[in-house]
Amino acid sequence: MPTQIHELSGASAVFTTPVSSQNAIDWKTATYADSMNEAAIKLQTYATTAGLTPLASEWWHFNDLDARDETAHNSSEGDYLLTEIYSSSPLIGDN
Repeated sequence: MPTQIHELSGASAVFTTPVSSQNAIDWKTATYADSMNEAAIKLQTYATTAGLTPLASEWWHFNDLDARDETAHNSSEGDYLLTEIYSSSPLIGDN
């Protein structure tokens, strides 16, 4: 990948110019930054094929604009409390 994940230098940028994170198609005509490598481009292809939109400043970050639009009417104060956890740690080694 071009950088470590969550490293916010210019090397993390996907495109050579700013692209709106609110527009689902502007990124399609943007030019890749020199730092974008084959692995990062593959990740972008996988994510955008699934309907996500890339964030121009972070090669690892994608937005789901359809989900944002569908839930725009759901207001929230962000006061959430987890009462159950369904995930578990991955098995390591031969387990």
